[in-house]
Amino acid sequence: MSARAARTGRALGLAVVAFALTARAEPLTLAAALDRAHASHPELRAAGHQVDAAEQDRAALRSRLFPSLDAEASVLVWDDAQTLSLGGGGGAPVDLPPPTTPYEQIVAQVAGALGGDTTVRDQVTGSVALTLTQPLTPIIGILAASAVADRDIDALRATRTATAGRVELQVVEAFFRVMQADAVAATAEDGVRALEARAETAAAFEQAGLFGRNDVLKVQVAVLSARQNALAARHDLRRARAALGLAMGVDGPIEGPLAAELPGWAAAKVADSADEALARRPEVAAARARVAQAEQGVKARRTAYIPDVSLLANYTRTEGSSLQQADAFYAGAALRWNLFQWGGTARRVDQAEALARAAAEGEARLEQSVAFEVTQARLALRTADEGLEVAQAAVEQATEAARLERARFDAQKSTSTDVLDAEVALTRAQRRLETARFDRVIAQARLRWATGLPLQENRG
Repeated sequence: MSARAARTGRALGLAVVAFALTARAEPLTLAAALDRAHASHPELRAAGHQVDAAEQDRAALRSRLFPSLDAEASVLVWDDAQTLSLGGGGGAPVDLPPPTTPYEQIVAQVAGALGGDTTVRDQVTGSVALTLTQPLTPIIGILAASAVADRDIDALRATRTATAGRVELQVVEAFFRVMQADAVAATAEDGVRALEARAETAAAFEQAGLFGRNDVLKVQVAVLSARQNALAARHDLRRARAALGLAMGVDGPIEGPLAAELPGWAAAKVADSADEALARRPEVAAARARVAQAEQGVKARRTAYIPDVSLLANYTRTEGSSLQQADAFYAGAALRWNLFQWGGTARRVDQAEALARAAAEGEARLEQSVAFEVTQARLALRTADEGLEVAQAAVEQATEAARLERARFDAQKSTSTDVLDAEVALTRAQRRLETARFDRVIAQARLRWATGLPLQENRG
């Protein structure tokens, strides 16, 4: 390989590496995280499979509305062929006089034929039968069961939507927990650097004879404590990234930066009534579909009282037996009616009615839970708003207090304890502010979820 080719290869390799690094460093947006969760989360895939299975079951049920064709075939090998002799031996009877008239000749010929052995069944026989059945009255039960299947599919689809909303809430919360942990960790690092600067100043003052050794040690201890806090914050960040990966349904933690842009709904106001929340929540839609399914189930159970009437058509081909018709065909109707079953049908109807009442009670309880969730989410958002206001005021005051103490410390008018307390208070206030900021976004997301509003803007 020439030197030019080698340089070209190295340049291409560096370009590929640079492109890969750039692709990996591209910030992960909330929309991208939600799309990934919709594509790969096991719970969402399982919910989709359940809908598919229910749809296939309904299609199989509806296929019973149409005629069915059954085939039956058999081949039998007997121990021996079956023969029949009417004359006790072969040939014409010996005690008959010779025929003298045409009539007597015919009788003699018949008697001779019957006097021999006749095979009525071969040693090997076989038959093929085709039966066409068209249900008549069973159609009523099939349609009732199909209505039950329809409501089941409606409930499963609503459950899948509810699962998607719950997964979206988990992703949103985990996403902003990562941003929160990252901001807290960055604040902790800033606190470490601020204290390290104080430590350098204290060491310089000690060399100049302006500070005692005790003052320097206090600052150094504060630096070590701040570093421990920073390590704990980094640990919380790694744990938050792992939680985000779990919420998205991917293996391992989510590495790389996250897009800092907040979604549009983070600043929107939610002022909907409880009735509107109930109308939007897919969990409520699923519960109502289950109630409708149970009510249809009662109707389906009652169809057991109807007699079973079907149309039949059969063609049978038989080989190897002279006692059976070789080609036979029949058509008609068949009726089957269970007149007495010791109350079994009535008990099953009663069971279906009890299940319908239970489904209605479950819907009522769910509506109460949804109303409570909305109320709780509103209170949580109000608390988050108030906490954010308090945290902002605390940072402003702590910043001013730290500025004054730094100036006094630099002018040797305050002790190291005073400035350390101010720096630690500022770092603590900043951490609380970062926590409050993202707590407010998460509270807003929970309220939107509780009221049935979307968390992914492009999904409506």
